[in-house]
Amino acid sequence: MARSSSELRLGRVTAGAFIGERIMFRESEHEVGLYDDRSWTEKPDAYLRRALSRVLFEELGLRSVMRGAGPTLDVELISFEEVKSPRHLGRVKLAFSLRDERVVSLQQTLSVERPIASAAPEAVAQALGEALRDAVYELSGRVVADLAKAPGTTEPCPVAAAH
Repeated sequence: MARSSSELRLGRVTAGAFIGERIMFRESEHEVGLYDDRSWTEKPDAYLRRALSRVLFEELGLRSVMRGAGPTLDVELISFEEVKSPRHLGRVKLAFSLRDERVVSLQQTLSVERPIASAAPEAVAQALGEALRDAVYELSGRVVADLAKAPGTTEPCPVAAAH
């Protein structure tokens, strides 16, 4: 069945088992920790699902597939952390796949880092929010481009240039 570039099902949006409500930090490539006194109001994968839904369906105008065949986007949040060294930054890393009932057409991992201005918790939250936003726009652009090149597409869907 040919798929339309204007339709998409948002499938599983998950997070690694270690990503929870407590804010994670990384001291080095091999050492991570969790703050005892800092936490998110929700699990980070909830933020990711909402951001994806907003960008894909509200901003880009894709129609959400609820039943039947159609392209499905699955996303895993691999990193959502404060990196303390060698540079102080917020890192968001996503693995995603776009599939239909027969084949995976796109499978990629992307990582976005944004500098953290200070050690204040607000600065950490802001940098991670910006990294998440930018990762969602990057992922959405890749998905829309893949949908547009699929055989049988009926309408092109422009990617928002400004976000």
